[in-house]
Amino acid sequence: MKNLTIIGVFLVVLMACGSKKTAVVAGNDPKLLNGAWELTYVAGNQAADQLYSRKKPVLNFNTEESKVNGNTGCNSFTGGILSVGVGEIRFDDQMAMTKMFCEGQGENVFLENLRKVKTFSLTDNNQTLSLTDGSIEVMRLIKK
Repeated sequence: MKNLTIIGVFLVVLMACGSKKTAVVAGNDPKLLNGAWELTYVAGNQAADQLYSRKKPVLNFNTEESKVNGNTGCNSFTGGILSVGVGEIRFDDQMAMTKMFCEGQGENVFLENLRKVKTFSLTDNNQTLSLTDGSIEVMRLIKK
C-alpha cells in the first residue's frame, strides 16, 4: 500500500512537470492594447511636438481581429497586425492609406518607425505604451 501511494504521488508530480503554462505579465498582455493611443515620442532627431504640430498620430488597436488603424498626423491608414503575443507585435507593411499631401517629415518618420516595431510594453497602470524594435524604443504613446 505504501508503494502505491509513493507511485501515485510520483505520477502526479510527473504530470505537473509536463504541463506547460504561459504566464501573461500584465504589462505585456495584448488585450490591453485595444483602443486608441496617441503618439508622445518617436525616435529621430526632432521632438514629436515639432514633427506633429497640427495633429499627433494615433494608433487604434483591435487585437481580437488582428487589425490596426489610425492616422499619421496627416493621412489615415488601416492594416493588419501580422503577429501579436505576450510582449510581441508586428505590423503588416502593406497598409491602405489616404494620399493627401503632407508637409514636413512627420508621416515618413512615423511610418518608418512603425515598420521597425517588434515588441511592446505597457507602464503607468497600462496608460503608456512603448513600442520597440526589440531593444530600442521607437515610439511611445498614451491611452486616449
